[in-house]
Amino acid sequence: MTAPRPSPLTWAFLAGLLFALASACGGGGGPSVPACRIGATAEPPTPSPEASLSLKVGSYEGTGSPQCVKDIGLDPGVVIIKGDTDEFAVWRSTSMEGDSTADFASGQPNIIDAITSLDPDSFSLGRDPTVNAEGVKYYYVAFADSPDMKVGSYEGDGAERRNVDGVGFGPALVFLKWDGLRSAVWRSTAYPEGISSGFHSAPEVAGYITDFQADGFEVGADPFVNYYDGAKEEGGVYHYVAFRDVPGHLQFGTYIGDDSDDRDVTGVGFQPDYVWIKRSSAESGAVHRASSLAGDATLHFGNQANGSDEIQALLPDGFQVGANPAVNFNGDTYYYVAFRSGP
Repeated sequence: MTAPRPSPLTWAFLAGLLFALASACGGGGGPSVPACRIGATAEPPTPSPEASLSLKVGSYEGTGSPQCVKDIGLDPGVVIIKGDTDEFAVWRSTSMEGDSTADFASGQPNIIDAITSLDPDSFSLGRDPTVNAEGVKYYYVAFADSPDMKVGSYEGDGAERRNVDGVGFGPALVFLKWDGLRSAVWRSTAYPEGISSGFHSAPEVAGYITDFQADGFEVGADPFVNYYDGAKEEGGVYHYVAFRDVPGHLQFGTYIGDDSDDRDVTGVGFQPDYVWIKRSSAESGAVHRASSLAGDATLHFGNQANGSDEIQALLPDGFQVGANPAVNFNGDTYYYVAFRSGP
């Protein structure tokens, strides 16, 4: 006797069930549901802005499967993640739509399946090893939306002096990244006029972020900051994060390397929660450290595991560096940014 064939309605029900399961697990051919949003009946509410510059640092262990990092202590507008692994540091802001995560130093377009969403008091991770390889420890820095920070995007036009306005204040620090074949770049008020830097191993450069203005910043025509394809009449999409000068919470500065170990860089004015440093020459990429790290350990923006003898400690009035050339080569200039969370 021939078994009865399933009806078309049965096939439709089974197909729908499989699609839903694949989507909820972040796999299959369907669109992935960010881990923090599985089971939600509606889009999450708009994150609540903080009154002033606010950040939280923390860590988690990778699982290799989509996961939700919860209870981070604020509603993130920007999240930076780096693991103790030879993967690049990555970041995501609320200006990035869909499943999109940028890195700092690989020179590649945005990736998917990394930081898949920013949600109230949490963020979602996919399976990408930059953020979620099984058994790897990852460190994050999350910034809340506030009047002292602005995230946004613009389209390149190739103009030699392009004004990016609408920031709402005159920035003291900006970093940005093209969703294309270039690394992220940054500039603070500690840099000489017209000069900025990448996070990768490259010297300081003229013509990237060239100036800060009352309502934004100016960029040059270089593809790092302002790509335009004349044949297609299409510009590159750039995502930026701009910070206002907030005394007591954000400090920029320079120091000259001297090759000494256990060197204290002081005068910051507070004990930082997060510091990054970039050597002015091409021999070293930028390095960073959050207060969530223990011992003599430093994160890299490039594809290196944690290093030692670099940013060795965060101090009540600054930070301590070792003798590693990435932070203290004799005679070289180093630019630093130090953050402290509010209030």
